[in-house]
Amino acid sequence: MNFKSLVILLFAQILLFGCVKDKENVEPKTEPEANRRVVAYLPYYRLGSLNTEKIKLVTDVVIFSIFPDPATGDFKINQTNPDGTVIFENKLGNAGLQESDIDHIVSFCKANGVKSHICVGGGDFAQPFTQLVDNGKARAFAQKVKALCVSKGLDGVDIDWEFPQAADVPKVGVLLRALYDVLNPEGLSLSGAFASSLKWKKPSIEAAVNNAHMLDMINVMGYNYTMDNMVDALNIYVKEYGVPREKVIPGVPFYTYGEGAAKGKSYFWLLNEANNNGVEITPKKNQVHINGVTYKYNGVDFLKQKVNFGMYNLGGVMIWELGHDIAPAEDLSLLKAINTAVEASR
Repeated sequence: MNFKSLVILLFAQILLFGCVKDKENVEPKTEPEANRRVVAYLPYYRLGSLNTEKIKLVTDVVIFSIFPDPATGDFKINQTNPDGTVIFENKLGNAGLQESDIDHIVSFCKANGVKSHICVGGGDFAQPFTQLVDNGKARAFAQKVKALCVSKGLDGVDIDWEFPQAADVPKVGVLLRALYDVLNPEGLSLSGAFASSLKWKKPSIEAAVNNAHMLDMINVMGYNYTMDNMVDALNIYVKEYGVPREKVIPGVPFYTYGEGAAKGKSYFWLLNEANNNGVEITPKKNQVHINGVTYKYNGVDFLKQKVNFGMYNLGGVMIWELGHDIAPAEDLSLLKAINTAVEASR
């Protein structure tokens, strides 16, 4: 081969290599990332539903929940037990999560290789967060949260600010920065639950995307009975705002939708009600009619489609909530359906 031919060959290889690299950069991924998650919220009033069969089918459990005391920067405490442990106050000012509950869940998660996070807030309860920042207590609260995580062996903190108003968006940043600054050096994660709708909850989405660099997970609370919430999570967070897709975890509901009595019934309640009234529920169904009421929900087959979308296009799926399902050994279990779809995506 002469010198001229060699130069032409090398030039062609350079062009070919460049084209291949460009193609790799623009082609969509055909395989899910290895770090895709199945995140499940577990309220304190559902602790009886926690068992080995369920815990092994998720990657993260978010313990729901504790609330900030905006006056002191501490947690809201309902009462202190004789042994020195506490019962935290729920959003209504009543007894909620206990320290012993946290110990139990964290121990259970560690034994099964599952990460545990403590949720702060929730339930359309925004005012204490706003007041916390306004009172200059964000850093004090961050230190209290870090101490709780370290003492209990938690893996991280999930902030459920429902929902910030437009004027609150910078305040969300103040709180998340205070938390990140003390949690990150300890190897503790910071996540949050945020809205899915630009139309109704745009400030919540802005708060998420403004602080995405500090957040390990953005749990998107779009628990729709259609596919819209999954597509919206991709289009809004990833495509419109540029959030890394692996951080966006869209929610799936383990409860019903509908008008009046049909709204917000747990999946296990629905199955029991259907059985008691001779109504058949199959994996293909997404709604049933019982005693004149139409219940819409995410059935087994449809839920698998959502999980497939979440695993390939986003960071996985998030569940509200773990206690709403039946035993995973049963064919109509939603958690079993999720696990089947996750395994199929590997």
